[in-house]
Amino acid sequence: MISPHALVVDDDSSIRGTLRMMLEELGYAVAEAASAEQALQRIASTQVAFRLIVTDFEMSGISGVALIRKVISVADGPPPVMVLFTGVDLETDEIRALYLEVLDCYPVYFVAKGGNSNELIYIFERVLSAGL
Repeated sequence: MISPHALVVDDDSSIRGTLRMMLEELGYAVAEAASAEQALQRIASTQVAFRLIVTDFEMSGISGVALIRKVISVADGPPPVMVLFTGVDLETDEIRALYLEVLDCYPVYFVAKGGNSNELIYIFERVLSAGL
């Protein structure tokens, strides 16, 4: 069986490592990027179709939201499932407005950093079981 491919994008190497470990335990083949720019280069230069992209919300340079928009705009076929991983309070009006804006063009999971890891595992398993 071919492992589904995931891309983890975060400027914090410890968070990338933790997410990599979680995804690999579920059977994903995982690539990492320390920035959105690096992620876009990796996506453009690989033959692999990423089924899942987990990205930090706030990074220097291109933000996680801008990365998601770019990936969706250049996708050849259905874009990957996107998870926006953030340390920002998900209950603020700014985040709610952003959530509605992003959802207007494509469904994206918003997950709080430091929250319950079971939420992430549930999303990762759901992508696997749905064959997305």
